[in-house]
Amino acid sequence: MTVHSHSRSFAGLLSSLNGSDFYQFTLTTTQVVDLNLQALFGTASVVLLNASGGTLFSATASSTADAAIAENLGAGSY
Repeated sequence: MTVHSHSRSFAGLLSSLNGSDFYQFTLTTTQVVDLNLQALFGTASVVLLNASGGTLFSATASSTADAAIAENLGAGSY
């Protein structure tokens, strides 16, 4: 995940036993946020939710294509 000029990476295992991972972040100013999901052996989605849990953006990755969301987001929690 890249927020403005700062980068933070998360690594883990996605499987049918571990179907969902959630990461929360808060922006104090408007910034560009990049979310990437890559190097998969199956299909998975990356979803950006607002503070209420509503879907703002989503992208799906597969073993042949990565998923990315790059958006200019306002201050708030995601």
